[in-house]
Amino acid sequence: MIDHLRRWTLRLLLARLHTPRDVLRLACKRYADRPAIAMGERRLSYAELGDRVLRIATLWRQWGIGHGAPVFCLLPDGIAQLVVRHAAAEAGVMLVQLPPDLDDAALRQASDELAPQLIVHRRHHALPEGSARLWRLDESVEEALAAIIPEPDPRPLDPATLAGLGYTSGTTGAPKVLTVSHGAHLTSLRQVVANIDVRQRLAEPDRVLVGIPLGGAGSGLVLPTLLGGGCLIVPAHYDADALLDALVAFRATRLFTTPSLLIDLLDHPDIDAADLSPLRHLIYGTELMPAAKLEEALTRFGPILQQGYGSAEVLPPVSLLAPRDHLQGDPHAITPQAAPRAVLMSAGRVVPGVSVRIVGDDGSTLAPGQIGEVWVKSPTVFTGYWKRPDLTASTLRDGHLVTGDMGMLSADGYLTLLGRKTDLIRRGTQVIAPRLVEEAIHDHPAIKEASLVQVGERAVLAVSLRRRWRDRQAPEQWRWQLLAHLADRIPDWQWPDDIVVLEELPRSRLCKVLRREVRALLAARAAETCPA
Repeated sequence: MIDHLRRWTLRLLLARLHTPRDVLRLACKRYADRPAIAMGERRLSYAELGDRVLRIATLWRQWGIGHGAPVFCLLPDGIAQLVVRHAAAEAGVMLVQLPPDLDDAALRQASDELAPQLIVHRRHHALPEGSARLWRLDESVEEALAAIIPEPDPRPLDPATLAGLGYTSGTTGAPKVLTVSHGAHLTSLRQVVANIDVRQRLAEPDRVLVGIPLGGAGSGLVLPTLLGGGCLIVPAHYDADALLDALVAFRATRLFTTPSLLIDLLDHPDIDAADLSPLRHLIYGTELMPAAKLEEALTRFGPILQQGYGSAEVLPPVSLLAPRDHLQGDPHAITPQAAPRAVLMSAGRVVPGVSVRIVGDDGSTLAPGQIGEVWVKSPTVFTGYWKRPDLTASTLRDGHLVTGDMGMLSADGYLTLLGRKTDLIRRGTQVIAPRLVEEAIHDHPAIKEASLVQVGERAVLAVSLRRRWRDRQAPEQWRWQLLAHLADRIPDWQWPDDIVVLEELPRSRLCKVLRREVRALLAARAAETCPA
């Protein structure tokens, strides 16, 4: 009863908020003395965050940078970047987060396309004079901000105003530029609150570790953490060493990370000795999680795992696999039993307020259990790609987002994703969903990561090995052993033409496996072996 009342109160509060600026102002007032952001030895309280944000937003207004103005941010993940993100929300500008190591040519191209009024950075960039104001965050900034009298912008902020131009992750090709409004972020937050517990249950506030770069899905932690008055923790790096250090040092209560980094944690030599008892919620996402590794994670971390489905084009959640859904039987048993593989392979049930269609090649809606393209209808679907009406028209159809993901819905409502449509393996008349082969190879205890890709006419499976298995035998011996392993688990028409053992599979800057780079790497190796 009390939990229901608290959730109802939170929803009522959210109904009065319309933009991220509203959430920020509420949090800085309500939680003034709490830590808001932490990285290494540095801390920033909500009061300090609010003061710094207002000073920056006031300075920008003095420069004539107002609602909807394009602002580039080229800062690395950390406190400074988060402050600038919040200042952008306060100022109502259109923030474009770019990699801090972006070269001058790429920055000039982005500037020509998007015409920023301000570029926030930490290193010198050579841009044509007058193209944008450059604001370098160095020691001189502190003196300038100290002289500012912070004043909240009294003008209302239209939720339809663009909050940012986001870049897709580029997992399957060149990143695309898409638009996101201030109001869309609040709609997503309402969906999160309705389906995920963001409330504080401990005697002290949540400590939320960002295990995915803020330039990607990690930014999705910002508003829920603000709303709950928690502390957002930024690790020194996005790798298993840094995540494990931060989990222990900050006694983190929540973690959001990618399956690749979660597997790295499981493979870490110090994981069993680390005190992770404060951790009560572990969210994994942005790519497919092998069921075998998920079973291992449940054994290691307990029934605290959760995943969801969403993307840059449709803010999460679309579907959710809640902690309770990872288990079957009594969740309070001494040794809880993992849910069936069919459930663990899924992205959970579609959340209320969202609908999903599985669509065949002829445009028809397919029956449960049939594989097709995933179309999503949600209040968090984006409005379109920047200056690409052709691409927008092909992606938004009949009120649905055409995701490009292949999947199926079970009779009991679980959505299972099988990968991108462009990643399907076509070998003669056969069409192979890579995930089905990858799931089978993950049942071998030596496998760390796996990626089945098409190289010419051949289906090639690239794998990396767990730490303790790497020196046991030669790659060629592994090849034959793994082929024999698959022979007992998948039909012969799905067998890969070859298996290649790599030290590590290529990952994106957002810490997930990049199939296109796996494909390019294997194609280059094949060309070296059999030159034309």
